[in-house]
Amino acid sequence: ELVFDGYRIPKHAFVKIPLREVHQDPQVFEEPERFNPWRFVGRTYPVDAYAPFGTSEHRCLGTHLVRRVATLLVEELASSWAWAQTGDSTRVMGRYHWEPAPTFDIRLTPLRAPASTPAS
Repeated sequence: ELVFDGYRIPKHAFVKIPLREVHQDPQVFEEPERFNPWRFVGRTYPVDAYAPFGTSEHRCLGTHLVRRVATLLVEELASSWAWAQTGDSTRVMGRYHWEPAPTFDIRLTPLRAPASTPAS
């Protein structure tokens, strides 16, 4: 058992830090419910406003790898594919956080034809 910031937390209690909800502060993120990846271009946020991988010694060990791989994926998807939402965009509450509806779907179409393979 411990007391944190005046709150008693029983031994063996499950404590969840709702990261998605923490990142919804309209004083930090204009229109927090709107998908806007441009809000990160040329700007950094303090760890108390944006910490998707945790903080301090509790930070995810794979943070740098995940950011690099995610950057490569987004660059590829943004430069090579057209996107179209084809399913329901309603959010549903999952076991631990909000999730896209089960019928949410995105269709990706290549922006350029794939290179042809030489004949054998």
